[in-house]
Amino acid sequence: MLKKIFLLLLLCPLSCVIKGQLTRNPLVLSQSTMSHNIFVVECYKDKTYVYIEYAASRFGSPSFSISSKTTLTSPTSNINLKIKKWEMYDNETELGSPRELDKVYIVDAGSYNIYRLEFDALPLGVELITINENINNGFYWNNIHIRNSMKLEDVEKEQASKPKSESSDGTPIATPVSGGQSTSVSQDTQEWSGTGSGFFISKNGYIATNYHVIDGATKMQVEYYQGGKKNVYSASVVISDAANDMAIIKIDDKAFAGVSEIPYRFDNKTKDVGSEVFTLGYPLTFLMGEEIKYTKGEISSKSGFQGDIRRYQISVPITFGNSGGPLFDAEGNLVGITSGGLKKGIADNANYAVKSIYLQTLIDACQERIDLPVGINLSGKTKPEMIKILQEFVVLIKVG
Repeated sequence: MLKKIFLLLLLCPLSCVIKGQLTRNPLVLSQSTMSHNIFVVECYKDKTYVYIEYAASRFGSPSFSISSKTTLTSPTSNINLKIKKWEMYDNETELGSPRELDKVYIVDAGSYNIYRLEFDALPLGVELITINENINNGFYWNNIHIRNSMKLEDVEKEQASKPKSESSDGTPIATPVSGGQSTSVSQDTQEWSGTGSGFFISKNGYIATNYHVIDGATKMQVEYYQGGKKNVYSASVVISDAANDMAIIKIDDKAFAGVSEIPYRFDNKTKDVGSEVFTLGYPLTFLMGEEIKYTKGEISSKSGFQGDIRRYQISVPITFGNSGGPLFDAEGNLVGITSGGLKKGIADNANYAVKSIYLQTLIDACQERIDLPVGINLSGKTKPEMIKILQEFVVLIKVG
């Protein structure tokens, strides 16, 4: 029973698909603070959602609240909508039950949180709005440009009637061209059911990730940048290990010509408690965008949930989409694969990573030969220099 509970608490990849009429990263001509960014505005027939990123403590304290005086107005129309409710993502939990207005909640200063504010529906055609928390030191965003010419439900019906060779705006769906570079952004033209992270373990296209990232996938795409160039390729599963939540996939696209020398090596020696570690990955891409994200922490324990020796417990924040990413030590060596954590309220910031020795065991069991990276000497590099090198070998995995 406890094993079942643990599986339910693992952070599985969050669906990246939001169909229909919405605005990603809407244009905001002025705002009260650069630490709070609007990521998405969704317009439905009966409600309007505004998603806000929160990445710093507010009013100099580790707390946050949303005032009941918050309004959504439009400078071009006689619109004045009062906030109805709000919800929150944080590093350990999914979007949950509504939070109370005017109540102060404690959050981790410096962590990434996403707030969703709900208002009544906007009339069709209103495409310029303002969000204002009408209190002293409250936040505001003026002249937010959004898309609101159709409602989400109507656009979904229109999409369903279009040929599969067309995207939601009628343009042809892009296919990878030479070098794997897509002619347009594929996430906007494909029906992906989820995303996760992964990383190269050989120059000829083998990639490690979590089993739960690729479980049940019928199609798969990997994306990564090298030398400033975006590469997009199809991939397929080579071998998986559900018990240890690991899988190896391989790029199967004929256009793929390999990657350059992989800079990290496997360090299979158990790390000491307190050792500095960090991860690179692609959390919450549909809200945070597809730029790679860095988070750091320490080894909290040499064993995982219920003393599982196959895993480390780590203080590195793990969010939806981080699953399958690499866990590096301070020297840039690969020491594990991030796999999930316990929901906040059960245990705060209790996250886990499968130790790299178990990935090597899976590689050894593979019938295909996989030449592991020997790594390069990253000692003496600053952390930004190290991340710049390592990030070119971490991939975004999209599954359908």
